[in-house]
Amino acid sequence: METEEHRTPIQSFYAGQSIFITGGTGFLGNTLTEKLLRSCPDISMIYLLIRSKKNTCPKSRLNEMFEKPLYDRLKKEVPNFRKKVVPIVGDLNIKDFGLLESDKNMLINEVSIIFHVAANLRFHEKIKIATMINVNATATILKLAKQMSNLKAFVHVSTAYANCHVNHIEERFYSYPINHQDLIMFTQNLPENIIKKKISRVISQWPNTYTFTKAIAEGFLKNESEDLPVGIFRPGIVICSANEPLAGWIDNYYGPIGFTVYLLRGYTRIFGCNGDLNANLVPVDLTVNALIASAWDVFNQRCRYDLL
Repeated sequence: METEEHRTPIQSFYAGQSIFITGGTGFLGNTLTEKLLRSCPDISMIYLLIRSKKNTCPKSRLNEMFEKPLYDRLKKEVPNFRKKVVPIVGDLNIKDFGLLESDKNMLINEVSIIFHVAANLRFHEKIKIATMINVNATATILKLAKQMSNLKAFVHVSTAYANCHVNHIEERFYSYPINHQDLIMFTQNLPENIIKKKISRVISQWPNTYTFTKAIAEGFLKNESEDLPVGIFRPGIVICSANEPLAGWIDNYYGPIGFTVYLLRGYTRIFGCNGDLNANLVPVDLTVNALIASAWDVFNQRCRYDLL
């Protein structure tokens, strides 16, 4: 354990803090959890929102998660890490995540940092489903955050492509041609085909329902976060780790990894590309480093603002 005088500013920020992570069982969430436990060993607790699956309870899913090679280095360097991770049973498809009242109160009273990582990543998901996960779930997290008296930072993980309808994307909030409240109302009350007709002109500015709903989630936070310490994190295309905790680690076939496997196996012989364009690829370990630093930066920006 780091002594106070040997901590970095970021380690000092995380010392004694309780963290709530959604999407903690996914690729990015796994790597975030591992890095926090290994590099910020003085954190108090990590609460992971985990959905029950058929024949597998959240505690069992958590145990399975820690069997991945990703956690081998952590087990050697911080052998007692397991006691700092608590599974919270919840489902993003259910109102208020179906949280038990006791779990909800524990999060409200204990959590000081939120990483909202969970998302539906399917590019062409039905608009009702994509909105439920990417917009409604963000609203649920924000409602919880507003009740947390100890909140220091709330980081919402978006995507670099949420505002791809803009030629030059800046580090700021944008406005959109549909209000998040209208989109939520449509998806809750109208059939899929009617929704598509109503918003076809609006949604056509985005290449898919994923980037569209992530943009609307950003708009929601812009309008509804009030004076909370909220930050938007926009990663590019996240790929395997570059260096840590082991080089080349990945647990899925998303993005460029999928078609690379098909090319290497000879299933795909030709793949059309534009040689004048660069793919915005970023290793997951560098992404997580920036994500962890973002919460620290959100807190410090808020402190500077309060001093003005």
